[in-house]
Amino acid sequence: MITPESEHLLDEWYGMGLRSFGPLWNKDNAIGVAAASDRPREGLSAFGKRAIRRASKLGMMIDCSHLNEAGFYDVLEIAGSRMLVTHGNSRALCPHPRNFTDQQIKDLAAAGGIIGVFFSGKYVRYDVPPTIDDIVAHIEHVVDLVGIKYLALGTDFGGITTSLVHGIKKLEDMPNLQEKLIAKGYSQANIEDIFKKNAERYLARVLE
Repeated sequence: MITPESEHLLDEWYGMGLRSFGPLWNKDNAIGVAAASDRPREGLSAFGKRAIRRASKLGMMIDCSHLNEAGFYDVLEIAGSRMLVTHGNSRALCPHPRNFTDQQIKDLAAAGGIIGVFFSGKYVRYDVPPTIDDIVAHIEHVVDLVGIKYLALGTDFGGITTSLVHGIKKLEDMPNLQEKLIAKGYSQANIEDIFKKNAERYLARVLE
């Protein structure tokens, strides 16, 4: 974790190859406030804004997946062209504070960022056990809001071990998602964009 006393580590880590900076995880820290925090109106601290500005200037991407809404908009103002959400879903479909409002998704896309649809069940659907069809619903919601080119996949299969989604619980299940999208009318080119090419284009632009 970066603190005012260890801010210089950003430069060191960049020199070692770090290119994606996630300001926080599930708890508040010196940089800002987590999405599930009980301090929803507070965003980045003064130090947090300075750290984001420095990370952006160095050439890092800023991953807003775990920031609260106020922090998200602080990053948008400071480093909008370098922000992304590696794993997050639609709050309109699943009203969890860790998910993103329609307006946030629109503003992210307007800044050139992408959102990776997240496969952790409690962020997919809250009322009944989620299935792969609910993942498809989040994909289609983002496409309807901002178009297909701002959408990626942020499965977090390396991080989630519980709250898995029926029909797509591991990497080997990804063909199931492809089949569902084909059945919805998505072309092979569309699927390639969602599965990898949108992310590749974003990385090529931000890390050039």
